[in-house]
Amino acid sequence: MKHEGEEFLSERKSLVAEQLANISSAIRRAADKLHDTDSEFIATYVDRAADKVDDVGHYIEQNDLRDVVEDAGVVARQQPLLFGGAMFLAGLATARFLKAATAEPPRSGRARRRQ
Repeated sequence: MKHEGEEFLSERKSLVAEQLANISSAIRRAADKLHDTDSEFIATYVDRAADKVDDVGHYIEQNDLRDVVEDAGVVARQQPLLFGGAMFLAGLATARFLKAATAEPPRSGRARRRQ
C-alpha cells in the first residue's frame, strides 16, 4: 500500500512539473507578443517570470517530494506574500487546467443555437 501511495504521489509530482512547463510556455508566448509590440521593459519581466516558473518545475521534478514540501514551508514562513501570490497563481492555473480537461468537444456542423 505504501508503494502505491508513493507511486501516486510521484505521478502527481510529474503532472505538476508538466503543468508548470505548460504555464511557462504560455508566459513565454505572452512575452514574445510583448517583444513584437516593442514593449521591451514589460517583456523582460515576463521573460523572467517564465524562467522562474521553469525553475520551479525543474526543481519539483528533480527533488524528493518531502524536500519540496519542506522547502515550500520555509518559503511560506519567510516570504508569506510571495507564497500567497504563488498559491493564487497556482490556483488559477489549476482552474484553467480543470476547465480545459472537462470542456465539451466542439460540435460539428452548424453553430450551436443560443438558448
